[in-house]
Amino acid sequence: MNLNSSKLTFGKITLGILGLLFMSSCGKQPTQINNLFENTSAIKAEPSKPEVPSAPKNYANSDALIAYSYNISILLPKENIDKISSYHRSICEKAGYNKCRVISSNTTDTSANLSIRAEPTFLKGFRDSLGNDAKDNKGKIISSETKSEDLTFQITDTEAKLRAKNILKERIEKIIASQPAKLADLLEAETKLAEVQADIDSTNSNLAVDRTRVNMSVLDLNYQTRDTTGLDVFEPLNEAFGQFFYVMSESLSFLILAFAGILPFSVVIVPIVIFFMFLHKKRIEKEKNKDVIVNTKEN
Repeated sequence: MNLNSSKLTFGKITLGILGLLFMSSCGKQPTQINNLFENTSAIKAEPSKPEVPSAPKNYANSDALIAYSYNISILLPKENIDKISSYHRSICEKAGYNKCRVISSNTTDTSANLSIRAEPTFLKGFRDSLGNDAKDNKGKIISSETKSEDLTFQITDTEAKLRAKNILKERIEKIIASQPAKLADLLEAETKLAEVQADIDSTNSNLAVDRTRVNMSVLDLNYQTRDTTGLDVFEPLNEAFGQFFYVMSESLSFLILAFAGILPFSVVIVPIVIFFMFLHKKRIEKEKNKDVIVNTKEN
């Protein structure tokens, strides 16, 4: 009986030692995954070949990526402001979202504003027609401004950052799929993956905005009013009268200044001139007297 009990006790001790060794070996496996996640720079530096979004077709072969914006002001009679602004908005809306988009639009009793984003070819034709539209509504274009911004470096830099972030995302996904790990390590990996994915989504959004600015230009239209009472008949006459009085006052001021400049010299010059004229007169009279005396003697 004692022999059997001692055998059982020895067997239990042996099983216990083997169990402890097995548990300790299992607990050491996740340390490799933890080290890989801690060394994030190594993941970023390792080369990979992720899918890279292709550049838009309309500027894939272009050296410079330029975003253009235009600002045009139109002077119109008050009663035609709403009419022409609504007409221009309808043209943009009928062209379709891919060609023209209305960004903002507002109208008051005395003014209106329309901001659109449009494809360059469509926008060129639209801008070329604005002069005739204004003329048909008894108005005219009073100002036109063009601005440009080079986005080449900004877009290229964003695309490079996006490629690096895609590489990092793929490396984290491979680690999660291929390496056994504890629950805490998996949660940490999922958190890192979510952060990288959010960063990728944000970068894609910024890149899309910049590409849209290059592919579709902005046009801001400002409609202003003026008093139309006797507009076509008396406006040129009023302008002529205004210029008449202006020119007359300018001439008068010139004469006054000229007189003021000459006056100091006249105080000295006029007496000298009078003196020489007096001498010249005396000389003529003297010569006449000589001629009279000579003629008398001859007779």
